[in-house]
Amino acid sequence: MYKERELLQRLLDGELDESEREQMLKAIEANPFLKRDYKGFAETIQALEEAKHPLAPPYFTAEVMRKLPVLAVPFWKKAALFLFRPHIFRLNIATIAFLLLAAVSGAVFLMGRGTMQTAALEQGKANTVMVTFRLQAPGAQSVALAGEFNKWMVNETQLSRSKSGEWQVEVPLRAGTYAYMFVVDGRTWLPDPDADAYRDDGFGSRNSVRRVYHL
Repeated sequence: MYKERELLQRLLDGELDESEREQMLKAIEANPFLKRDYKGFAETIQALEEAKHPLAPPYFTAEVMRKLPVLAVPFWKKAALFLFRPHIFRLNIATIAFLLLAAVSGAVFLMGRGTMQTAALEQGKANTVMVTFRLQAPGAQSVALAGEFNKWMVNETQLSRSKSGEWQVEVPLRAGTYAYMFVVDGRTWLPDPDADAYRDDGFGSRNSVRRVYHL
């Protein structure tokens, strides 16, 4: 019976040759059970072939993909896949020319930028002069210079003391007019006795003024 059912399946699938098909049809006619099964299978196949298959809406695939869970891939796994997976690079003449042009342009840009920065630095140095600030304060422990040139930072510019008790420092400045004060021992603000001029600071005191000229 198993062999007959196998032949029945092959008959329905169209896998039997003409002689085997004739013998199988005779066997079906002689066996009511095979005839019943053959008729049922044949009707089912015919119904499936004649049935109209509904078309999925355009958004069906996107909706299914949206509902699928997203699997997070660890960073180390991504890195391992990139490093150890074989890569194939296809380069044509146009691509190679583009890469060479990009490399040359980048090198020229960096060289030009470095040259411009160097020139700007040299120009900045050329536009400054060293200005000396002095204060006679033999009893002071420290003297600092605070002014518009260092944003009035008390600890930015420290003066050095000589044996005679004179404090001095040289500051590179561009041409212009600068207000400043000496800060003695971190708390006492003193004007410069040798200042070029004095300017009201708006709090009842006067700031020293130094005028810087280029030679």
